[in-house]
Amino acid sequence: MDLIKELTEQLRWHWDHQARPRLGGLTDQEYFWEPAVREPRPGGAGTAALQMGSGALTIDFEYPEPVPAPVATIAWRMGHLMVGALGARVGSHFGGEPMDYQTFEYPGTADVTR
Repeated sequence: MDLIKELTEQLRWHWDHQARPRLGGLTDQEYFWEPAVREPRPGGAGTAALQMGSGALTIDFEYPEPVPAPVATIAWRMGHLMVGALGARVGSHFGGEPMDYQTFEYPGTADVTR
């Protein structure tokens, strides 16, 4: 079994049939909508103790997570998925480009995530 091929096909299927259709037509207003404090913001403008990211935007991060945890924006969740759930593992498990929260350049618009 070609594990990398199998994983790539599975991820591609989930992107094409689950995630991508739900992101189609997403506006910046929806992407950054917040009843909460977590979202990519212009560098250093966040409200958490720690700001992560290397581009024009950073995300709020606190460990341990505050109780109650703030509601995250779609933008924050997408950043978490792109870096922590998928990106970091591509580098550590499959020999891909290393990725981490501190140096990732977070998307500044909904269009970039599509």
